[in-house]
Amino acid sequence: MKQKKFPLSAIPKDITDVQSQLRLRKMVFSNSIKFTAPPEAFNDMVTVETVEGRAKDGTPQQWTRITVRDHIRDQ
Repeated sequence: MKQKKFPLSAIPKDITDVQSQLRLRKMVFSNSIKFTAPPEAFNDMVTVETVEGRAKDGTPQQWTRITVRDHIRDQ
């Protein structure tokens, strides 16, 4: 870093261009299934875990179980 004269101190970062993308945590699954939540709510109210499942033909698969500690407000 010294050879390239890169500063050794912290560098301020301008995140205004990506700030809107950081407001929500997004999970995307196959078949256009999407799960989106604010990061604070996600950390406090959502549990995500991988579980073992079986396809209709009996082959093992990995599935995702999402638990939201709240009721459905609207559909």
